[in-house]
Amino acid sequence: EAGSEPRNESFFVSIAKDVGMDPVRFRRDMLSGACRQHLDADRDIAARVGIVAVPSLTVNGRKTPEVVSMEVLQEIISEELAKVAAMEVDGIAAERIYDDLVADGEVQRPLSEDIFSFTVPATVVGSEQAAHVLTVFGDYQCPYTRALFPNIDLLLAASPEGLAVEFRNFPMPYHGGARIAAEASMEAARQGAFQAFHAGLASLPGDFSMKQLERLARRCKVNLEELRAALKEGRHGGVLDLQIKEARAAGVWSTPSIFVDGHRYLSPDRSFEALLAVLSGK
Repeated sequence: EAGSEPRNESFFVSIAKDVGMDPVRFRRDMLSGACRQHLDADRDIAARVGIVAVPSLTVNGRKTPEVVSMEVLQEIISEELAKVAAMEVDGIAAERIYDDLVADGEVQRPLSEDIFSFTVPATVVGSEQAAHVLTVFGDYQCPYTRALFPNIDLLLAASPEGLAVEFRNFPMPYHGGARIAAEASMEAARQGAFQAFHAGLASLPGDFSMKQLERLARRCKVNLEELRAALKEGRHGGVLDLQIKEARAAGVWSTPSIFVDGHRYLSPDRSFEALLAVLSGK
């Protein structure tokens, strides 16, 4: 009911207080890592099933049109209720009805039909004459991105001549250290030390303090003065912003987001085996 009031932190805390919640606990929980993980998971699910705008409605797993009138929505619901009634007549137990209704739903295609083109410079690893290009938008603080990176390494090892991987950055705004980590990785790439620095970032704990980044840079033979200057000047910030803009234009809202030869990878299975099967055309 707040209308057009600004949606800042104080706004939400004041509403929590008005409805009888403990404002101190509310603020602490709202800003907690657990809430952020829930948001990540929701965005991840939405991305997998091709949801790129809100509101997005489904009825018994059946997607409605992006712009749906009340009449069309009522028609879809009526059709689903008719199915339920028929199943009840057939003696199907109430607790089984929903599972049975969605059991034969359309299997999610692993790749989108649409093809996206990315023109902003990226860090590329793998064969220059690759048969396939895997584009990965990642966030070094995202646990799902971190879990994906070892599978990417396995893919590169399994396809030494047939695969190139484009590493593109999509730091989520609530991951405080993700942007500086992205810019540091871009500077490491400029110095020819991307792979070691990238692997180190993916294993570093915390929010990527300058001390952490410098320690990693020394280990990876990255020039410290150049790294400091690049981060201070925002040397790679312009390209990073363009990567983010291009990602959003392709419907990327969460990390990791994967594209195979420009087709968005839609499957929730990001295992080495699943990705290799897609690259192999199986």
